[in-house]
Amino acid sequence: MRLYSLLPLLAVGLFGSGCSAQDTRALPRPPSVDVPRFMGDWYVIAHIPSWPEREAYDAVESYALRP
Repeated sequence: MRLYSLLPLLAVGLFGSGCSAQDTRALPRPPSVDVPRFMGDWYVIAHIPSWPEREAYDAVESYALRP
């Protein structure tokens, strides 16, 4: 019975997610980012809720610069 409980862990270890630190398909970085432009409220229009937020709606994320 204990072996069956370890099978999912073994499968993830063997097959993994296909990601690696040596991924050569990385997106190029922009030369600069206007960070203050992104501060303020952002309304979430789509998400995949996790268990604690399954009943959530009208989500707003707020961002502010810190000193």
